Amino acid sequence: MIYAFARDGGLPASKRLAHVSARHRTPEAAIWAAALLSFAFVIGAKALEASGTPVYTIVVSCTVIFLFPLLRAPDRARAAELWRHQVAAHGPVEPGARGVSRCSLYWHWPRWC
Repeated sequence: MIYAFARDGGLPASKRLAHVSARHRTPEAAIWAAALLSFAFVIGAKALEASGTPVYTIVVSCTVIFLFPLLRAPDRARAAELWRHQVAAHGPVEPGARGVSRCSLYWHWPRWC
C-alpha cells in the first residue's frame, strides 16, 4: 500500500518510496519503510501494554480500527471534490465504470445475508 500511495504522489517522500530497484524489481524503500513502521508500532504497543493485555491483541485491534476508515478515505476525498464542484479527472481505475460496483454487490450479496 505504501508503494501504491507513493506511486500516485499521496505520501511524503513519494519519489523515493515509489522507486523500484532495477536489481530486485521491487520497491525497496517502501518495503523497508513498512517494516520499520511495523516494528515501531509493535514496540509502541508493547510500551502501552495495559493490565496484561497481550501485544498481539493491541496490534490487531488497532489494525482493525484504523484500516477500515483508511480504506474509505479515497471515497471521502472524491465526495468532497464533488461537494466543492472541483471534480478532477478520474484515475486509471473507476470502480463505478461499466457496472463493476453493481456486479460486485450482486456477487457478494448472498454472502452477507
